[in-house]
Amino acid sequence: MALNLLGWSLRYTVDLSGAECGCNAALYLTSMRQNKNSSSCSDYYCDANSVCGVACAEIDIQEANMHSWHSTLHGRDDPNGVGGGFGGGGEEPSWSGPRDWNASQYSPGGSCIDTRRPFDVDAAFPVDAEGSLAGLVVTLSQEGKSCPLSTRTVGYAGMPELTEALRAGMTPIVSYWSADDMLWMDGAGKDKLGACKKDRPSRCAESVRFSNFSVGVAPTLPPTAAPTPAPTSEPTPEPTAAPTGTPTAEPTVEPTAAPTPAPTRPAGFCCLAAPNPFDYCGSCPGFAMAPEGSGCAASEDSCNQCGGLSKWCETDDSKAETFTTSHAPKNSKKAPVRALLDNHAGNKERPSGSGPGRSWRR
Repeated sequence: MALNLLGWSLRYTVDLSGAECGCNAALYLTSMRQNKNSSSCSDYYCDANSVCGVACAEIDIQEANMHSWHSTLHGRDDPNGVGGGFGGGGEEPSWSGPRDWNASQYSPGGSCIDTRRPFDVDAAFPVDAEGSLAGLVVTLSQEGKSCPLSTRTVGYAGMPELTEALRAGMTPIVSYWSADDMLWMDGAGKDKLGACKKDRPSRCAESVRFSNFSVGVAPTLPPTAAPTPAPTSEPTPEPTAAPTGTPTAEPTVEPTAAPTPAPTRPAGFCCLAAPNPFDYCGSCPGFAMAPEGSGCAASEDSCNQCGGLSKWCETDDSKAETFTTSHAPKNSKKAPVRALLDNHAGNKERPSGSGPGRSWRR
């Protein structure tokens, strides 16, 4: 099985309860379908870390437990990759993992994501005007919580390679493993803001649960607005003195024009793309709203000229609310996604992600 997710979002629900420090519940994509080289694991498995001896492009939608979350892009020859999320770090040399949110927001009892309960994941693969991968946007949300967490990775040097990999189709893989050296993912890090001081793989639950897979349209990343130049005032000419002894006429007072009122900001916003056609404006994620000052945000007519998916959304006040992508409506047709459980790799070393060497799945 291989998916072309360019321009699409992969959505699912995950339950990480019991995945403590030292556990790694992963869902990722690799170019396994295109691999023609037999691996040392007696199959055709490949990833960016050559875990089974064969390298290929890899996109980690999640490597996570109850205390940390990593989403990472990897080219074929880039085992460390570039990404975001929260947690981890190392001591030699000293470094810190991503800090897109903090431990009070994502944790057991967290204010935004309580990892003791299931939560929803939206992994979007937006494209640019040429149809190439523009970034990876992963948003976590939970019923009853009003503060979704999001990480966005753009500007990665390996985007052209990953564009071709996705276009050819990448295989979804699910794995769950544990190790006593997982601090690269869940440790305190140099800044001491990560959650785990020590990994205890013996405390990992027997399983985690992935469910409710669906595929929907990914939002378009908003264009960057050009900076507005500062206004320049006309120079004031110096007054010329009248000749001495010559009577001067009384100066004529020029009428003063009334000041031009500042333009009123439209009571609405331009949504460039949204995942839910039944509630288009309500499901419009913040990063898909045309930024203030851009041509698309100027008016409803301007918005309608910004692409086939753009739509003007009315609001009750002058400031548009920021919305976040949620899962597809219950009555929409869901595309099935089958995950391949990778349980054959033993305890091989896997140095991937944003840190030094990491233990592989067991």
